Amino acid sequence: MGNNLAILLAGLLLMACASTPQSLTYREQLDIYKDMKIRLYQVGIPIKLAGVGVCSKTRIDKGVLYHKLRDYPEKLRPVAQSYWGLGADDTILYEGQSGHVSACQAPLVLDYDTIPNAYTDGDNIFVTSGLLNEIDDLALSLIIAHELAHIALKHVDKEPSETLEREADRMALFILARAKLDYRKAALQDVASKPPHIYAGQKYLDTSKRADHFRGVIGEIEKLEEEGKALVP
Repeated sequence: MGNNLAILLAGLLLMACASTPQSLTYREQLDIYKDMKIRLYQVGIPIKLAGVGVCSKTRIDKGVLYHKLRDYPEKLRPVAQSYWGLGADDTILYEGQSGHVSACQAPLVLDYDTIPNAYTDGDNIFVTSGLLNEIDDLALSLIIAHELAHIALKHVDKEPSETLEREADRMALFILARAKLDYRKAALQDVASKPPHIYAGQKYLDTSKRADHFRGVIGEIEKLEEEGKALVP
């Protein structure tokens, strides 16, 4: 949820924080960050497409990912300018297979932080480089869907609570199912070893309780699928 509140460890509570090796050149670091931005878009777009009908705000996605100089850490900008010719204006970074389709309006922003973390400010979804270094695409899909659910449910301005987390978990699984992703595997591997968030002063560490909640939602989705009904959370 809020930048200063929501810290999503995504199974990494006991893992060391990932970092970019100091031995890498700035150009090599830029290439890594470029790949992270592309991965974040590729994993995120099916989630944002599946969220249409759930999100209150949508926009046409053109299937193109842009970047500009200020998108990168300040120390790397001179190299990005000379290496890629980046400036103040948007430059095409990646062109996908499809475009001009309606998607949730929730920009995915790469946050250059070694701490595994994901959060939303109510408009954007932020995912740290440390988190991307540690998880697979399915886990990332669930995390993005969870943050998108916080936006759709207008949780950001509310007092953080376990109830809000469970509401976001439920909608996230529905979004994964709508995207035709393996929501069962995503949920069950996700709850095995981690809390969904850690807040300052509030810790939700009961993974078994979250697992039970996910199983209930899985049953709910499976029933709708068997009956041929729309997957509306």
